[in-house]
Amino acid sequence: MKAEDSAVEVQRLVATCGGALTVFNGRAGLELTDCLRAGCAGMIPAPECADVQIRVYGAAAVGDWAAAEALYARILPMIAFAMQGVAMFLCYGKRMTAWRMGLPEGVERSPALAPTPFGLACARRFTEALGPYPGA
Repeated sequence: MKAEDSAVEVQRLVATCGGALTVFNGRAGLELTDCLRAGCAGMIPAPECADVQIRVYGAAAVGDWAAAEALYARILPMIAFAMQGVAMFLCYGKRMTAWRMGLPEGVERSPALAPTPFGLACARRFTEALGPYPGA
């Protein structure tokens, strides 16, 4: 089952399911480490930082929570920026993904949120902090 809720609410869902369902959470990785601690089998990753989210999951899976938290701290500003709402996620999330992959950023179709110079500067800063996707 895919949830779209806080780690606190997802933990309640996991407990209610009692192991009968495998629970994943979405929200692009918000509260990733806490959702794993709450019993999620995994997360639906944010494409702009899925490579790092995979490493967070790997560290958590072997019990290296210090490494998982350190990796998560690197991507949390990017996730928080993009997840302010669907319009932000579509406008800036797709750009950050494209930039990390070395692809053209594309264009908006009306009535989409148009990027601002400040928003683009923020998105670039988060993207540059992670660097390109491996192999890009």
